[in-house]
Amino acid sequence: SFYDLGISQWNIKGLKHSLGEMISQDTRFQNVEVKRQFPGLGLRTMSLSARPIYTGSILTMILLAIEDITDRRAYEDERNTLLLQAQEAKKEAEQANQAKDLFLAMLSHELRTPLTALSMQAQLLQRSLLDEATVKRACESIIQSVGVQTQLIDDLLDVSRIITGKLEINLQAVDIASVVRDAIET
Repeated sequence: SFYDLGISQWNIKGLKHSLGEMISQDTRFQNVEVKRQFPGLGLRTMSLSARPIYTGSILTMILLAIEDITDRRAYEDERNTLLLQAQEAKKEAEQANQAKDLFLAMLSHELRTPLTALSMQAQLLQRSLLDEATVKRACESIIQSVGVQTQLIDDLLDVSRIITGKLEINLQAVDIASVVRDAIET
């Protein structure tokens, strides 16, 4: 019996079912995959295809083709793994690109805000009939806006240093109330 060949490695319930169904229903089957341990070969993946052969109207034989597709399956599995990795890398790149776009949008807003304050104060100083207190406040506001602009540029440089691995962290205390007052004043 075919099922007893070797050490009965072909005695597989699914294969028996497919062959039995082929005979009883007069059909064929193709590419039924079987993964088995074969002596001297190890674990192999085989593809089986079968069709009945008739002499006249009597079924006399079954033509069974067996193909070792272990290497092909391994290549396909590797290709699928690489494809998944490429898709994941693409997804990460798209997310990084979106984060960059969001960062640039936020950065442009943050750079524009101090420039608006600078422009307003400069226009105020252009008016010639200002009292000394107003001129002093306008100058302080300009100095503060320049400081904010400088800090933003320094932050951008820090991002560059982070990317290149050259960032040095300088921890210091921050007076939140002062920051809020400065923001309100600006």
